[in-house]
This record gives sequence, structure tokens and C-alpha cells, in this order.
Amino acid sequence: MKFARLRFLASIVIIFAFSACAGRAVSPELLKNARVTLEQGNHHQAYNELKELVDKYKLSYELVSLHVQAGLLAQDLEGLKKQYDGDSEWDLYGRGMWQAAIGDYMSSISSFQKALLINPKEPELYYRLAIAYLESGKYQEALEYFALAERYGVNSPKLPIRRAMAYAGLQKYDEAMAELVKGLTTELSREDLQKYIDYSFNIVNKRRNINQREMEAILPILGQLTTPDSDIDSVLVPLQNLMQRFPNSALLHAVLGLYYLKSHDDAKGNEAIDRAISYDPQDPYPPLILGEYLLEGQNPQAAMPYLKKAEAANPLDIRAAKSLLNCARSIGDRQTEQEMLLLLSRLDPLEIGYIKSLATYAQGEGKLELSASYYQKALQHDKHDLAALYGLAAISWEKARVAKTAAEKKEHIALARSYLKQLLADAPEHIQGLQLQKAIDNYQVN
Repeated sequence: MKFARLRFLASIVIIFAFSACAGRAVSPELLKNARVTLEQGNHHQAYNELKELVDKYKLSYELVSLHVQAGLLAQDLEGLKKQYDGDSEWDLYGRGMWQAAIGDYMSSISSFQKALLINPKEPELYYRLAIAYLESGKYQEALEYFALAERYGVNSPKLPIRRAMAYAGLQKYDEAMAELVKGLTTELSREDLQKYIDYSFNIVNKRRNINQREMEAILPILGQLTTPDSDIDSVLVPLQNLMQRFPNSALLHAVLGLYYLKSHDDAKGNEAIDRAISYDPQDPYPPLILGEYLLEGQNPQAAMPYLKKAEAANPLDIRAAKSLLNCARSIGDRQTEQEMLLLLSRLDPLEIGYIKSLATYAQGEGKLELSASYYQKALQHDKHDLAALYGLAAISWEKARVAKTAAEKKEHIALARSYLKQLLADAPEHIQGLQLQKAIDNYQVN
């Protein structure tokens, strides 16, 4: 009798313990651990861990989303169907997630819409609805729900590229490209950044309205023309044959123009590329070919309008941006140079030279805070970067000289000394660093 009573009390304790968990939000650390397990490829282990969290803790959109993702990777669709078979907000969300994952977008849209009736201010539901509409080819509806998702607080780095896809589906290519450019202002992972760049070329091809057969025929010729020391004369006959098949192809006329330019027949080359531009003024490739050729021929003034046209047609094209940067430097166009440096620092963040050039420009214009922020970014890439260390020391010294109080002067001088200490430890004979240190040593704080 006593033993039975103890068992009853123990069961009550267990029930209360689970009830307490069920009312408590899962900790970020537990979610992070499950996410790491999933990313490491241990799908079944992650799925089991997340199933336990779903059963024990208060549900959230992040938890349900991660659980569904793990269940799909663990190939337990039936388990997910049983888990999310009710009419609660979480059941409808989880069901909508797995329905979208298997391509049943109309059912997914229905599930998310029902969940919205329960929680009409949940941004995740608007975002998932937008994606489902996008995947089902309902592009206008997708744009409307993306706008609602953003209004309610969604700030995903993938939002601009998905909205670009919706615009491209409606053949609004200028708006699509503008969305991609907007996305560059957000913090993108290297993987997401590459998706943006790749999709910009996808938009160019959609806008170009080029068919697959035409592209497959042109690419080998283009490859041969751009390969150093290749036999470019061998492409003329295939080019002429293609011209008969696709006489109005802007891209093909541009390739023909490149052939003539490479053959030192500038008149025919310019004529073919101008014809390509007239056929398709929005195609970035014809003006890029001519602009680069003129730039290589030491004629940057003539190259500038063509390169600007190419860069404007696809602002995510690193090649066009680099060519325009070099052209701007050749003619001393500081505004264009700085614009391209800023763009390239976003398109190619691993090339830290762009950031340091921006820092130098900002420092020269007296924008010390902006300059310091650029140098700090450079140090994040390489904590031993001599230019960044010296730049930050010089900025701190400049701030010390204009500071109004002795306390502020001492603070900035101390910071300048800390940067100089690291600089001279890495490069003991750094001339500018030694000169700056001498100036600071001789300075009297009043």
C-alpha cells in the first residue's frame, strides 16, 4: 500500500515536471546544439533531439521549423504528418512547412493561411506564404506577401533575392536587378552573396531572351576568343554560320565584334558592337567588350561611357565594376572611383584593398569616423595589416590634436600609441610609424 502510494506521488512529480517544461521556452543553447548536429550531417540524431524538445518545451516557429527540416532530412515524412495533424497554430505551420518541402504548394498556402487566422501578426507566416506563392508561380501574390512580411518585421538576407525572383517572373527585370542591389547593403554570407551575383546573370539572360540552343552554340566560340594565344581565325566560319541562324542576336553581334577587335579590324569591330547595343540596349556584354578594348588601348575617355553602360546593366558584375574602377582611376574621376570601390567592397569582401582605399579617401576628406570604420574592417581580416594599423594611429593622433579637453587628448593619444605599438612590433622600421611616434612623444598636452 505504501509502495503504491509512493509510485502515485512519483508519477505526479513527473507530470508536473513535464508540464513545467511544456510551459517553458526551449533555451537558445539547446536549439544551437541541435542545429550544429544537423549541419554536421547527423540527421537522425538531430531529429531525435528536436523531437524531444518539441514534446517537452513550449513550441516556437524556430523550433518547429528546425524539427521539420530535420525530419525531412531523416526521411521521416510520415512522422512529421502525425506530429502536425491538428488545427493549432503550430500544427498548421509545421504542416505547411513539410507540404512546401515536397512541392505541394497549394496545400502549404492553405495551411499557412489558416495559421494566419489564429495569429494574424506573425511575420514568419507571411514570409512562408510569400515563398510558397513564389514557388507556385504566383508572382504578384508573392510580392504582396513579401511586403507584408517585411512590414511585420522580417529582415532576412534572402528576402531581396526572393523578391527579385518574383519580379523576374513578372518580367520586370529592372525591378528585379534593383532588389539584388538593395540586398548588397545587408550583411550577406559568402554563400548568399554568390547566389545574388549568380542570379544577376540569370536576370541578364532572361532579359536578353536568349534560347538555350543559341547560348550553347555561342559559348565555345566566346571561350576560344577570350583564351590567350588561341587560334581566333578558326572561329570566323562557325560565327558566320551562327549569324545566319540567329541574325538578330545582340550577344552574337557582340561576339563577332570581339573577333574583329582581336583581329585588329577596329572599324568592323566597333560597327558590330554598336549594332549589338542597338539590338539590345540593356545587354551589358556588348558595351563591356568595347569598353575594355578601348581601355586596354589607352583610351579611357572613350571607354568610360561604354563601361558605365555595362555596369548599370548589371551592377553585380565584378568584372564590369573592376573595369570601370580602372577607367575612373585613369581619368581621375574620383566620384566614380569611390562608387566602384564601395560596390566592389560588397561584391568581393575578401579583397581587402577596396576597403583600405575607401578608408584612405575618407581620411583625406576629413571623415575620420568613417575612415576608422573601414580600417577596423581591414583589421578584422588581418590584425597585422600595416596600412590599417598606421591609419588608425594617424586618425587617433588627429583626433587628439583637435580635442577640446586634456582628458580627451590623453585618451586619443593612448589609443594612437596602442596602434603604433602593434605596428612597430610587426614592422620596426616603418618610417611613417616612427615619424608619428616621434611627433606624439614631442607633443605636450595642455
